[in-house]
Amino acid sequence: MCYIEQSKGRYANHEKAIEMFLQAHSIAGAKYREGHPDLVDTALALAQAYSSTGSEDGESAAEKYLNECLASCQTLHGPHHPKTLQVQDELARLYIRTDRSQDALSLLRPMLKEKCEVHGDYSEEVSDCHKMIASIYLSQGDLEKSLKAYKKCHGIETLVLGKNHRKTKDTERTMDILMASPGLSSKFVLSKEDELKKRPKFNAIVKPSKQVGGFKPQV
Repeated sequence: MCYIEQSKGRYANHEKAIEMFLQAHSIAGAKYREGHPDLVDTALALAQAYSSTGSEDGESAAEKYLNECLASCQTLHGPHHPKTLQVQDELARLYIRTDRSQDALSLLRPMLKEKCEVHGDYSEEVSDCHKMIASIYLSQGDLEKSLKAYKKCHGIETLVLGKNHRKTKDTERTMDILMASPGLSSKFVLSKEDELKKRPKFNAIVKPSKQVGGFKPQV
């Protein structure tokens, strides 16, 4: 029922969803010891429910439960585990939403190595991490670092998702905007594919010139 309510998006009754998740978390707390996987799951769901309210109080409550989750995950699973990384992702997004970009960067940078170990160098999880880092640099006005991170993200997305995937195309559009910034294009070497895209289009059909000096154009 909790997840059904949340799935309604902007039409969801967030208070109702939070109430149900609180009840589920309370039941899990009475049934299991601290650090139990079910407690982690209910705390994570509760954090996401609070975040979905979009309020300052909601984000504050979400952070409390995410930190609770993270502590349990690190004890239960260690740092190199998908669940631990999932919670860290949620926490990083919360930092970004609450204008704590430096806290988000401090969390995301070490996660890159851990995500590579857990999911593989070429995985959507790693590309998403690069994208979050890129968006933070962009918000800070560091266009060069942002573009570098977006290029890494785009390279992985192209391999994993394909060049026509929505996420790949979105990243490419952002890169194109950044590359149009004065001084940036000269610092980054374009791939052959990028160079071809930027060349002006021309008509392949060339009209033969008038016959000169008795010579006919070769056919």
